[in-house]
Amino acid sequence: MTTVTVTACPPPERLKALLDQQLTETETCEIVAHLDACENCSQKLEEIAGGGDKVRQLVKHCDKEKPDTTSAYWPALEQIEQEFKRSTSDRTALVRTKPGQEISPVDTRQEISFDFLDPPEQPDSLGTLDRFQILNVIGRGGMGVVFRALDACLERIVAIKMLDPQYAKNELAHDRFCREARSAAKIMHENVVTIHHVDENEKKELPYIVMQYVKGQSLQDRLDNKKAMELYDIVRIGKQIASGLAAAHSENLIHRDVKPANILIEERTNRVLLTDFGLARMSEDVKLTQTGFVAGTPLFMSPEQARGEAVDYRSDLFSLGSVLYAMCTGSPPFIGSTPFLVLRSVTELSPKPIQELNPTVPDWLAEVIERLLAKDPKSRYQSAAEVADILEQELVSIPRRSYKTSVRTRTPLLPKITRGVSGRRLSYIGLASLLLTAGLLTTEATRLTHFTVLGQRNLSSAKLGSGEVDDAPQKPKQLLPVKSGPVWGIAYSHDGKMLATGSEDGAIRFWNAKTGEANFTINNAHNGPIWALAFNNDGTEIYSCSDDGLLKLWRLSDQRYTKFMPVESGIRSIAVSKSGQYVATGARNGVVSIHDIRQGVTLASLASHDGPVMAMAFSPNDEILASGSIDKTVKLWQVNPKNTRNALVPKNILKHETSIYTLAFSPDGKLLATAGWDSEIRIWSMAKDNMIKQFEAHRSEIFGLKFNPLNSELISVGSDRMVKFWEAESGTLKHAFRAHDGPITNITFAPDGKTFATSSRDGTVQEWDTPR
Repeated sequence: MTTVTVTACPPPERLKALLDQQLTETETCEIVAHLDACENCSQKLEEIAGGGDKVRQLVKHCDKEKPDTTSAYWPALEQIEQEFKRSTSDRTALVRTKPGQEISPVDTRQEISFDFLDPPEQPDSLGTLDRFQILNVIGRGGMGVVFRALDACLERIVAIKMLDPQYAKNELAHDRFCREARSAAKIMHENVVTIHHVDENEKKELPYIVMQYVKGQSLQDRLDNKKAMELYDIVRIGKQIASGLAAAHSENLIHRDVKPANILIEERTNRVLLTDFGLARMSEDVKLTQTGFVAGTPLFMSPEQARGEAVDYRSDLFSLGSVLYAMCTGSPPFIGSTPFLVLRSVTELSPKPIQELNPTVPDWLAEVIERLLAKDPKSRYQSAAEVADILEQELVSIPRRSYKTSVRTRTPLLPKITRGVSGRRLSYIGLASLLLTAGLLTTEATRLTHFTVLGQRNLSSAKLGSGEVDDAPQKPKQLLPVKSGPVWGIAYSHDGKMLATGSEDGAIRFWNAKTGEANFTINNAHNGPIWALAFNNDGTEIYSCSDDGLLKLWRLSDQRYTKFMPVESGIRSIAVSKSGQYVATGARNGVVSIHDIRQGVTLASLASHDGPVMAMAFSPNDEILASGSIDKTVKLWQVNPKNTRNALVPKNILKHETSIYTLAFSPDGKLLATAGWDSEIRIWSMAKDNMIKQFEAHRSEIFGLKFNPLNSELISVGSDRMVKFWEAESGTLKHAFRAHDGPITNITFAPDGKTFATSSRDGTVQEWDTPR
């Protein structure tokens, strides 16, 4: 079928003909194509339709990108249109207020009938409900009305959510409301609104929930203010939302309607609380949901929700990603002029890259949001607790009064001169800036100046700044397509012939380091991401660790684990002694331990850090253990494994200004390199335990450091996807190039120093020849 694009807005009578189905199929598709791009005409169409159910019929008569009639699009459209119909045709029967916005008793009395309440006992109240004095309405929508009330017995202000009286005889609504009460009452967490009491008014047969009254505003209110949010607040709010979801998920509850309007911010403490579990279901119940049923808010729902499929906890994580996106940019990631376009965007399209809308968003946060918004649940984070932990790690490194994320708005390149004298001045300034920028680009392109990467092409490595790229061609020796989510742990065998990778899916994969061919895989090695791997001294076994709190030793001959050591918290880092007998672990709860895993004995376990231990390393002579944490410290330990009382003795503390993610000893043990969130590398003398060099190395976080085993050359990798080689003591950059399509998470050298490998969040591992 051939269609012609409609460029001009159709007149109202043509839109009316469209609603009355008086147009041909070709004409219908022409106007539908125009409506997709014209918000003004879409609004006119809805006004003409009067909120009826004809809007959704438009798409049915157009073959172009029409969903199957059994899909979930139609129930979702019907639900949204019914809400629109109620809001336009019966304004007095539906009061739409934002959570936290209070309505005066006078206004409330005029718009809502409170016949279901008993007469008031106080002059300033609306009525009485059992022992509660109802003071005013603070929200109404969906199936419930929320009141601010005084609990006469306890003399405290509470919030009461009651089933809307118009649904009192609706058995389905009654059951759903009661399910919300039971669901929310199960959760006891500081980031979830507390349920005090659940009861039912026998006279009116109206169930109600008595819950914590949150004086403040919703996140939607805050977004509606259109004020730029600080990075610190975005991460703080996101972390608390994730923590509240983790608490719900631990009770096998899926919220299914995570959106800014259901996130409250307490006025006095700025505490974030998750509310409105009206759509929450037990995970077992959700699996029985019939295809074709849609529940949730389209702007923030997951693709599987939009398709009416069964959902699990990861659906809430997608919604969390949408909320974070909205906080960073000012708008949801998936928008459209009609409900159909929103649902289609959610299921089929990718959102605009967040840093295009807001360049101030740091790389690490953009990566977190991008992963949360993955269409395939398997590609997202697998738990809300993991997301909360990541955001908490980053939060401690963000200054309390950080820069604001400035939401970019679409404005003309030059203001109109007709705006007055100030406008003309701005025009001249804008024009001068444009000419200056053009001139700079010209001089950079012709290499007359060298201020940017463009002007530094083909400069020698000695002239490269710490954050610049060497344009010399760099091709990996091998590309290992793990394709199972981000790769965190990598390790070479003692002879350099085998490379092991540990990834997000909990599997350990083994590769031929020479050919890049896959040898074998240990599936389900851990119940969680594998953060670190290390071969033993003869290459016949390999150690692994994960958030499941287990340190495992695997025998390669039959791919079975021979020993394991449980740790109280998830294990984030490990280090193996040169002899291969002793293994140190760093846990998320800050505990540093040393184990003799062959004997099945934990020699020492000390609560030494105030945050997750992200990196560990033994010195070459096995006498010193270094541990680095997000608490901004590196702790040095004297190792005495044969002394059962003092296997680990504190030796010194080296302090950073921000979180530490990685560290490494030089081959001779004289130097220790440390790095992390602040993108700087620090070099420490082990003879004097003092810092001898500090230099900015990357544009963002540094996730990996390694010394070449043959010399003192140091290599670093990080979130900016750069691989850099340094003369450690002087901080001189010797070589640099870009690798991978995502942040580089780790690096390891082959024993001969001639080859090294890098891993990335893009799901690949790349092997490289060490530059000479």
